[in-house]
Amino acid sequence: MSCLSKQIVVIGLGNPLVEDEGIGQAVLQKLENNYACTDLDMVDLGTNAFSIIHALQNRKTAVIIDCAFMGLDAGEIRKFGPDEVKSGKELLHASLHEADILGILDIYKRITDSPAGIIIFGIQPSSLRQGLPLSTLLESRLVGYAETVARELGLAEKTVV
Repeated sequence: MSCLSKQIVVIGLGNPLVEDEGIGQAVLQKLENNYACTDLDMVDLGTNAFSIIHALQNRKTAVIIDCAFMGLDAGEIRKFGPDEVKSGKELLHASLHEADILGILDIYKRITDSPAGIIIFGIQPSSLRQGLPLSTLLESRLVGYAETVARELGLAEKTVV
C-alpha cells in the first residue's frame, strides 16, 4: 500500500511476463520481503511508467529500478541520474504502456516546483522472451541487486535472502 506522505519512494517498473523486463518488480519484491522499513514507500508501477509523475509528488528522493538497454554485459547494474544519460529509445506508439522513462522524468521536472532527487538503477537484460520468469543470470543476481539498492538507501545492515 502506498503512503504519499513518505519522503522516499522506491519504484519498480517492468513487465514480469517478458522475462528480464520484470527485473524492477523482482528487486522491489526482494526489498519488500527483507526490509519492512516504515520510512520508505515501495511502489510497483508495472508497465505504467506514466504513473511515475504521481508517485514522485511530495517526495524528497525517488529510486527507480528497471530493465535498461545500456550496451553493457547482460546482468550488469548501473546507477545514474536522469540528467546523466540520454535516451535512445524509439517509441513505436503501439501501446499505452510504451514509454520513455527519461522523457517522463523530464516532463515531471518541468511541471513541478521542487522535483525529487531521482536515482535510477538500470539492469541490462539477458533475455526478453515472452511468458517466462527472469533469466537464470538475472535470477542468480537478484539478491545482489537488492543489496545494491539497499546500500543506496542506507539499509545495508540487513542481509537479503
